[in-house]
Amino acid sequence: MIHVHRIQGDSMLPALAEGDFVITWKLAPKRYKKGDVVVVEHPLYGRVIKRIHVANADDYIKLTGDNPNSLSDHALGWVSRQSILGKVCLRFAAPGMKKARV
Repeated sequence: MIHVHRIQGDSMLPALAEGDFVITWKLAPKRYKKGDVVVVEHPLYGRVIKRIHVANADDYIKLTGDNPNSLSDHALGWVSRQSILGKVCLRFAAPGMKKARV
């Protein structure tokens, strides 16, 4: 399933900037891996876009933002792979922003 999300905040700078749009694609839970940028329905913080920092053999992952000022993976804690809404596959930069790789 494909979804479109708009970036709010700067936790994923420089890869994703405020106002960017991303397209996500839903994968089977076990297919997400370290380094993937994903949209997650976090139990404490709601819908967030973060990078998978740790993907263990169980059904849990740790997330992190690219920006050093983002919430730490410790603050975000372990999150169920079932809460992943999709992997970011494509980015559309906000007007006036340089293109970046995800």
